Amino acid sequence: MSELQVVTALPLLLLLVQPGQNYSVPLSGRWTLSDGDGIVHFNLTSTGTDAYSVLQEIGIISDPLSGYGDKELRYISYKNWTFSHYFRVEYPKVLKTTSLELNELDTFCCIYLNNRLLACTENSFIRTILPIDSVLCRGWNFLQLVFKPTPLMAKEAYQKLSPNPPLPACWPDIFRGECYVNAVRTTQAAFGWDWGPAFPIQGFWKLPFLRFDEVWLGDGLRFFPVMIKRGWKATVSVEVLRSSSIVRTDQCVCIYVKLGGGLMHEWTERCISPRHRETNVWLELPLASNATVRPWWPLGVQAGPHLYALKVQLRNPLGGPPIDRKSFWVGFREVKLIQDDVKVEERGYGKTFFFRINGEPLFVRGSNWIPARLFAGGGTDAVVMEAHLLQSAALGGVQMLRVWGGGRYEARRFYDLASRLGIMLWHDMMFACAMYKKPPSGEVDSAETEVRQQVRRLHHHPAIVVWATNNEVEVAAAQHWYGPKIDKQEYRRRFLDSIATIAMRSEIPTVQSPGYIPRRVLLSSPSNAESSTDPYGIDLNPQDPLSGDVHFYSYYEDLWDECTYPVTRFTSEYGIMSLPGPLAWLRSLDNSSSRPDDWMIRGQLMMHRLHKTDGIDILQRFIREKFGEPKVGQSKEETYTIWTYLTQLYQAIAYKTHINLLERHQCTIFTGVPNDSWDCISTGQGRSMGHLYWQLNDVWAAPTWSTIDVAGQWKIAHYLAIRGTASITHPIGRAVVSRVRNRVLVNWVPPINPPTDNRIRLSVVCSSILSFVPQPKVLFQSGDNFGPWKPNGCPLEVTNFTMKWLLSSCPSGVLTTVIENAVEQTNDTVLLLTPKEMAHQWPATAGSVSVTSVRRVNTTPPEIPSPPFRWDQAFEVKLRAKSPEIFVWLVIDPYINLDGWFSNSAFNMLTCEEHSLYYYIKGRIPVFEKRLWKAIRIYTLASIASSR
Repeated sequence: MSELQVVTALPLLLLLVQPGQNYSVPLSGRWTLSDGDGIVHFNLTSTGTDAYSVLQEIGIISDPLSGYGDKELRYISYKNWTFSHYFRVEYPKVLKTTSLELNELDTFCCIYLNNRLLACTENSFIRTILPIDSVLCRGWNFLQLVFKPTPLMAKEAYQKLSPNPPLPACWPDIFRGECYVNAVRTTQAAFGWDWGPAFPIQGFWKLPFLRFDEVWLGDGLRFFPVMIKRGWKATVSVEVLRSSSIVRTDQCVCIYVKLGGGLMHEWTERCISPRHRETNVWLELPLASNATVRPWWPLGVQAGPHLYALKVQLRNPLGGPPIDRKSFWVGFREVKLIQDDVKVEERGYGKTFFFRINGEPLFVRGSNWIPARLFAGGGTDAVVMEAHLLQSAALGGVQMLRVWGGGRYEARRFYDLASRLGIMLWHDMMFACAMYKKPPSGEVDSAETEVRQQVRRLHHHPAIVVWATNNEVEVAAAQHWYGPKIDKQEYRRRFLDSIATIAMRSEIPTVQSPGYIPRRVLLSSPSNAESSTDPYGIDLNPQDPLSGDVHFYSYYEDLWDECTYPVTRFTSEYGIMSLPGPLAWLRSLDNSSSRPDDWMIRGQLMMHRLHKTDGIDILQRFIREKFGEPKVGQSKEETYTIWTYLTQLYQAIAYKTHINLLERHQCTIFTGVPNDSWDCISTGQGRSMGHLYWQLNDVWAAPTWSTIDVAGQWKIAHYLAIRGTASITHPIGRAVVSRVRNRVLVNWVPPINPPTDNRIRLSVVCSSILSFVPQPKVLFQSGDNFGPWKPNGCPLEVTNFTMKWLLSSCPSGVLTTVIENAVEQTNDTVLLLTPKEMAHQWPATAGSVSVTSVRRVNTTPPEIPSPPFRWDQAFEVKLRAKSPEIFVWLVIDPYINLDGWFSNSAFNMLTCEEHSLYYYIKGRIPVFEKRLWKAIRIYTLASIASSR
């Protein structure tokens, strides 16, 4: 038997290849990194890397995300870095069919093999396949990836766009970033953003591969399910790649496909000749006549998500083992973005904007995803954190994540996990907030290659439900963010005629597939979508709340007041900043350059990481308006933690206020007729069908809009606003209590799925904050059938009160709603007064919650939610309060450095003096019960009130 030996530099990798088979060999093992002055050695196993990550791994620099690393280590991005690797090949005959596959080289890189230039790349989002037959040697081979500084090359590329380069040339100075990012196809946020640092890296996001043979399977599988009267049918497009345009054999190849789960009993096949140049090979999937397809549903809807394994093999028709094989996860689902005219008595009010999945209209609840990392390195830690974030989103009831256009197209594992969890994805193309130019006719447009490759690669994932070609480019032009001059024609050339057209063509099957509904491609976000009237794609007001989607931010109005917010058809961004938890902040400190003000919210480090103009002023004003002057802690760390608690609680209640407004106006349109419920809503608003808050996650410790900080710790908003407002977690629906001017409205938002018992009752009670002894005072109690469930049911106003009557009947201003049937009960608490207004009512015993027990456990009760990670240690924690408490928040002393998660936090203790919860730890180093007991810190609304 003839064999091929491929040996990569230490550690050794040996592969035995039979001629006629396809094999891919990752170039892992020993690599070197050089800047021309010195050289370092490092090992790669399964992921890519970059200059920052390598230098940190071998100890030359500290963590770039600590201290002032974004500024002090910026010199790294201005150097020329070369990554080198030796590999050995034996067996001459195979050398005729060898290719080098490179994915996501970031960004300006020239590839050399044995000192011969193969190609140069300038787009970090594309795949490059290079035939290396004529260059590859028997024995040792020398690969070099020679990078040029991204910021310097960006400047050079920008200058070539004169005399009318796209604006802006630079981001605001407070971003502390780099210029000319809109001339470069790299992570747009890598040059700095309002939530993150600038790290223009040089490296590669995936390991290079050697490919042996002329033909193999690509990653671009497209899956086309069609819903028919009695079930489903499907076709598939398989990507077949070749090493070069020269065909050296007359041998046909055959593509075999089979769906798992009992849907197909036999493989289906199609053979193609070597002259077949099309990279997409189409096959119909003959589903078994007796098979029942389980559809894919979003999280919390019907039976939830269900995936099937689709196996693909490339074979020689004469027999033998497969030339290549791959497996993909697919789902059967139909998605429509409904944009119908809205009319009331023949008067038009824009269009609807909502998603219909498998025929069911959905009110969507979700968030926005920024890249979980800015470095190509990070190894398994980065993978673990990504899974932690997605699991956290699902636990919080997030049904949709918007993959934001300033980040990256994620790795396949991200989309597989989102599909498995039932998290729908609104996916931007990677253009954000700036103007962009399309190269002149005749020049290579790598952005078109990027979009074509990425849509093909991602198409089969059922989680993706809509594309958008950019983030906020249209609104930036329409609102003159960068001056009055708008090049509408250039916008049309880049996005309408180019990116959007290519995305739409990649979505639509090229062979007949009747009934398939392709994903919609939106031109921008926000936009008026189908209501857009401008032929160049830039409307006068892309933020029209009566059509399409809206991004809403306000930093000078009361975010706890519903009247601050528009009732849009779909709000795809909204939010307010908060501080990261003390663990994340401690890990961000650089011990070698610590300062006395490191824990101060106006300290030098905090102000360096603040990229929002007047951000701390805004937060302090909000806090003092609602909470009064915060209490000063006994240490600088405790004072910081108090500010963290307050900013996170303000954020949580702001999110909840906005969500409540949108959820209770799913079915109504305001036509201008005065009504207590519509007192501050503009004509035509209503029919809201979704909200995505900004943002889910962080890349560093700083004041940002996230609900999960960079240490993976949930902020109060993730516990309170998301958990408390996600109807998918409430099997009998939930109560929405809204204060509108001088009235308080109580609405029932029905559950998505039918409840076990439809006899549902709703009560409104007044809760005391003085003592546990008096029973809550019942202010309202419905009958058993106030809101019978029906599919796609609308929110129902159950009762309403005047503020004057409520405060006379309930001086504490603390209302609790109780929804119950024979099976379930769910409670929620609302404050009619601000914490500042109610501070004088707290009794002397308030603010005293203590830990009474910490006990290690091996299992936890089934009704307790599992943590968003694989836990190694778990503890039951019992608390006792001396009097009623509101928003009880637990945090672990950051100095013991635990990666953990509380099963509950920011909860209320209004009716019982005892409460138990669980704390899960990731890590096998034993944590003793006594140590954990001493490390728990507890904060409540009463404990931080300085005016008591």
